Amino acid sequence: MFDICSNKSGHGHNYRLDICVEGRLDSKRSMLRDIEDMDSYVQKFIDEKLNYKRLDIEVPYFIDNQSTCENILEFLWFGFRDGLKLNLLGLKLWENNNNYFEFFDTKMEKILR
Repeated sequence: MFDICSNKSGHGHNYRLDICVEGRLDSKRSMLRDIEDMDSYVQKFIDEKLNYKRLDIEVPYFIDNQSTCENILEFLWFGFRDGLKLNLLGLKLWENNNNYFEFFDTKMEKILR
């Protein structure tokens, strides 16, 4: 059904993730949040929860939810929305240079239209 994606030994992807947030500007730093802190949080979350794992076997969320890009985004959304300490507006997951998937708050949907 899924061709090479259905390999018993598994297979991997190298995704790119775009994150859209909003918040109050810190006047001392002239930014919403230190980008290195945010990158560190995101990288640590991904490394601990997803990186080099058989998602359908090792990550409880994906035992009941097929590991599609849409479901990966939903998993990341609920993992990031509190931890980033900013208002999360949207996520875009790039599977390759041509294919991407988006997950966003309804507030962001209104901005995009």
